[in-house]
Amino acid sequence: MKTCPDCGELKPLDEYPRHRSMADGRGRYCRPCMNERARESNRRRQARNGKTVRELEEQPPGWKRCRDCAEVRPLDEFPRNKYSKDGRHAYCKPCHNLRGQETRQRLYGGSRHYHLVPLRHHCSGRRHHARRADGLCAICRDNPAEHVDRCHETGGVRGILCFNCNGGLGQFRDRVDILLMAIAYLERTTCQQTLDSTGGSRLPTPRREAVPSPTSSEQLRLIF
Repeated sequence: MKTCPDCGELKPLDEYPRHRSMADGRGRYCRPCMNERARESNRRRQARNGKTVRELEEQPPGWKRCRDCAEVRPLDEFPRNKYSKDGRHAYCKPCHNLRGQETRQRLYGGSRHYHLVPLRHHCSGRRHHARRADGLCAICRDNPAEHVDRCHETGGVRGILCFNCNGGLGQFRDRVDILLMAIAYLERTTCQQTLDSTGGSRLPTPRREAVPSPTSSEQLRLIF
């Protein structure tokens, strides 16, 4: 047990914050008095800077006041935050979304560059422009480069591609053997338009390898 000098009450040591420099390992003041001292110190510090501290208002259980719109809303209308006492953010969901949009626009110039920052794709602004080179897709060199291509095994950024090329690599599952077979297929089956004797265009039929006809003995064996 220990007596708090501020409130003068005798309380168990568990109601005092930890303090390694004290003999009993606990602070001099109990937790409620320590919190009040911290709030008073904050008021004096803000007053020296010409600011005022807004006092906390008691709200009904399950309700909370948003700091931006100043409306009292149910806790379900606030995003989750595991680090706060009530498990919710200080701003309601509409205000929280507006703050996120303003931050992305102010710091990154939009959502596109926000998704290229190091915390997401390890691609900073300078590296992003270096990878884009002249702003065209790294594969087709025709369309604007707007999508980050990552290695699905390591998660590293390989380059900036257009929508079609990025989707094409995903459809081929990043397998080089399938891509080579697709190239061979296109080279083997691509038919150039030719003019026939009537002046119309037609697509020639791809050549097929000749299959040898079975001999008479093989035909008899197949029959019987």
